[in-house]
Amino acid sequence: MSEKQSTPELRRVPLGRRLVWGAAAGLVFAAIACGLSFTTLFTTYEARTLDWRQIALAKPTPAVDQVAIVLIDDDAIERAEADDIYYPWPRDFYEPMIVFLERAGARAIVFDMIFSDPSKEKAIDEVFVKAAAASGKVVLGAKLANRPTRKDVKSTIDKARVPLDRWPFPARSTAQGLLAPFEELTPAARSVGCVNVVQDPDNTVRRGDLVYPYPDASSPIGSLALQAARLALGPDTEMRVEGSRLVHGERRVPLTADGRLLIRFYGKEQTFATENALALVESYQNQEEGKPPRVDPAKFKDRIVILGVNAAGIEDIVTVPVSGMFPGAEFHATVCANLIGGDYLVEPARGARFAYLGIMGLAAGLVLFGFWEPLRATACAAVLAALTTGAGFGAFRLGHALDVFFPALVIGGAYVSALAAGYLTEGRQKREVARAFGQYLSPVVVRDLLRSPEALKLGGETRRIAVYFSDIAGFSTFSEKMKESELVSFLNVYLTAMTDVILEHRGVIDKYVGDLIMAFWGAPLPVDNPALEACLAVADQRRILADLNRRFGAEGRPPLDFRAGLNLGPAVVGNMGSSRRFDYTAMGDTVNLASRLEGANKSFGTNVLMTEAVRSEAGDRIASRRIGLVQVVGKGVPALIHELVGLKEDLDPAALERLGRYHDALERMETGEPGAAREAAARFRSLLADSPDPLVEACLEKCAEIERGGSWNGVWILKSKG
Repeated sequence: MSEKQSTPELRRVPLGRRLVWGAAAGLVFAAIACGLSFTTLFTTYEARTLDWRQIALAKPTPAVDQVAIVLIDDDAIERAEADDIYYPWPRDFYEPMIVFLERAGARAIVFDMIFSDPSKEKAIDEVFVKAAAASGKVVLGAKLANRPTRKDVKSTIDKARVPLDRWPFPARSTAQGLLAPFEELTPAARSVGCVNVVQDPDNTVRRGDLVYPYPDASSPIGSLALQAARLALGPDTEMRVEGSRLVHGERRVPLTADGRLLIRFYGKEQTFATENALALVESYQNQEEGKPPRVDPAKFKDRIVILGVNAAGIEDIVTVPVSGMFPGAEFHATVCANLIGGDYLVEPARGARFAYLGIMGLAAGLVLFGFWEPLRATACAAVLAALTTGAGFGAFRLGHALDVFFPALVIGGAYVSALAAGYLTEGRQKREVARAFGQYLSPVVVRDLLRSPEALKLGGETRRIAVYFSDIAGFSTFSEKMKESELVSFLNVYLTAMTDVILEHRGVIDKYVGDLIMAFWGAPLPVDNPALEACLAVADQRRILADLNRRFGAEGRPPLDFRAGLNLGPAVVGNMGSSRRFDYTAMGDTVNLASRLEGANKSFGTNVLMTEAVRSEAGDRIASRRIGLVQVVGKGVPALIHELVGLKEDLDPAALERLGRYHDALERMETGEPGAAREAAARFRSLLADSPDPLVEACLEKCAEIERGGSWNGVWILKSKG
């Protein structure tokens, strides 16, 4: 394998340097993620990962059993219309509901409705007002408006105020007025709460306001859910703000950066016990008539009961993480249950989020740059992403909304940068090595070499390899009959076919010299059985050559045959030559003998000769004929040589029987005695009678020499290189 420039050396970037790069990359992407956490688009992505956790892990807690819902739904409205009572229902229609719930022992009766205008008939309103005042547990709804309101809302603000000296979080910039209950109703209520709901930019409600700095931060008012929870927890309990916590008695409610509660949902709609509003009216009537109530009053004992509307055309629904059709009353019930049960979700503080992202970036950078090969990096990135996702779900179970999207973004950035760095450094070196060796090594060997670059040592090293030499038999004769352009084309077809077989068997092409091919197995990477691979390659080459000869015959070209020599043993393998030009090649006696055996085929009329080392290591799959000890030109010590016949699996019984007859005759000849030689000659002639065989003819000549000379030491001494 020759190159005009030095073959690229595959140098790994030191681990220490990679870790420094990884730490820097991870921290850079962590900083980028921190910056993106201020943008609406990316915070929405993070919020949606929280939605997945809400959906997957939502389940009722004991707090759910402390809140109930009563809805004015389609069924209630239709059945009331049958009695000529049309919605909006007259105010005195709510009086039996209040009385029934009061008798049932409800802790609070909360209206998720705004009775802003008085009825035309004052007496009807008075019934409602008296029932609310008598209960002492009624919480009414109000709503911050985007426009100034004309009516005096001072009494409503007084009823809605919570015991806080100041609310330090931002006010609603659009709040200019308060849509309040009508003037006579407000004093009858225990308290008033705002029903406003704020959607995130993707129109999903994930947070709930507890306190509103209206009319200003020094006199804040409470939400409907907070006022309901205060009745259950103690309306006179001290409240204060400590940092990002709203302290109410022993409860420390976590707040987001804008002063809202990050809501923990318990499930889809109707997770809370829900009853039909008209059923309560009918139950009250049954009680008055001494009949069993339609609804069991025990369902409302010691519960906060929230009354709302959810009917076609007048539905009060919001989109929340667990549902796209969530009743407004159930939303307030969820917030109230969060407060009562302490089922809070804690959003990480900005500093904690930045620290977490920094740690994740550092860890991801170190791991991914430490294992930056594509497959390993991909596996590590997947594991890190799975760990952060698992951490997010685990933290959710403990009440913490740990980021999932932003850490994944950091991991993704570190992953891409690790791949890019690997591609631009070691990857570039690998591509250069692949280009340098790809023409001579099989793709499998190149792949293994790139996986284990330490196996490639520039210079020379001693390796145990199988060496192969081959050329075309009679090449000089038929090449003289061809034009140069025809000869080149002819050779390219032959060499390509032979080379492909060698590469398929994990061999390495050393060089081409005219029609000669030199190859070897066992370097630069080890091969399990180099001798067997070489023999299998030769067997396949014979089959391929048979196909080529049929093609050449159809084209009017002469058939080809090749001769090959195989040897197995130690050789020096590496880059040999000058710094400007060198070969990746093999050198040594093992190589020289393989070359001599290729030429020795002429002396025996064989196609493929191999040493005893090749035959014994190739194993029982190989069929061979022993030739004996052969002393080639240039060697002082003879070597035991065999002819490679083929694969045993490809031979029929007759061919195997012929091999046995051959070896029987050979053993007699090798005794070197004239009598045994005559006996061997008779057996060899029997083989020739079956079919021509140049090797058998050579053995007959040797038998004749023994008979004439009287003895033979068993060594074939060759006089020419072939």
